[in-house]
Amino acid sequence: SRILGDHGAPGMETEIAIHSHSLPFEFPAAVVAEAEAFGARIPQDAIAGRDSHFRGTQGTSIIGLFGGAAAWTGASEKTLKRLGDDDFEKAYLFPNSHAGYYPGAKLIALKFIFRKSDGRVLGAQPLGEDAPAVDKRISALAVAIQMGATIYDLEEAELCYAPQFGSAKDAINYAGMVAANVLDGEMPLAHWDAAE
Repeated sequence: SRILGDHGAPGMETEIAIHSHSLPFEFPAAVVAEAEAFGARIPQDAIAGRDSHFRGTQGTSIIGLFGGAAAWTGASEKTLKRLGDDDFEKAYLFPNSHAGYYPGAKLIALKFIFRKSDGRVLGAQPLGEDAPAVDKRISALAVAIQMGATIYDLEEAELCYAPQFGSAKDAINYAGMVAANVLDGEMPLAHWDAAE
């Protein structure tokens, strides 16, 4: 057990959430500033008698790139390795931003990280030319991580569908399906960096 500090001190909810969920704890400056601003509200709520707790931050961020976007949320492979955590698997997917038969579909490159032992969603990094599609997927995955969702939850997630916005089986559903196939032994993975 590690003592982080007085549980009532401002910001301790953030540290407790980060450590209890094994989330990365090095964040971009903008994320830290946002967390600190939100964390400042907790003592104010306590003074007002509200039962308010900050669940922590997981570093969800997005940047625009020439009309496209790159985004990330949760734990990265690099962070997990640095922490000595080897109870994770990664999968790379390349789904369309919306139904392929509808004009203008663009690929989304998605790195998806999940827990091998229980299928819990740990992190994701999508990249694509269709920035709103990347934003939509990273936001859904950020909520899934905060809610403790598993890959099996993502398989069954009901997301809005219209051909110009998404597919009947969304990129989020595919991430869950691919990861479930990996954990269930139906689709063994071989990563280039593990080749001898």
